Amino acid sequence: MFALSGKQILGYFDISIEAVKVGGGLLLLYTAFEMILSGQLLYEKSMDDPEERSIIVSPLAIPMLAGPGSMTFAMIAFIESPGFGRVYLFTAIILSVICGAMLLSISTFIQKILGDEFTRGLEKVTAIVVSFIALEMIMSGIRGYFFFLII
Repeated sequence: MFALSGKQILGYFDISIEAVKVGGGLLLLYTAFEMILSGQLLYEKSMDDPEERSIIVSPLAIPMLAGPGSMTFAMIAFIESPGFGRVYLFTAIILSVICGAMLLSISTFIQKILGDEFTRGLEKVTAIVVSFIALEMIMSGIRGYFFFLII
């Protein structure tokens, strides 16, 4: 829904797409840092307190699936896509939701197979990739803003 109505919302508040790219990139970068640091903090707490071991990973995944970063990305991709490219975008969003729901429903089973150490390592690698995407969004917004100032 944000992909469809995002441009109208931005127009109403007179917010540029460059500001959305920088703001969304910063939020995504914050999420990446939390992914990297929270795993270490949770692991250290779990050694001291056995009750902390029961923290599930799924709530950490929800902001990645439907949080500000994904909303910003969907809106930017929709605005920058040509006519038929928007059909591909919505198809990709629907497939991502279906695949994400399937993976989250079997996440406990996958974690049992892969183990805690592998899961933590995979989270760190994923956080690094998310930080690269965030930095690219920020740099794209800054480049667009300075290009706008030059013209």
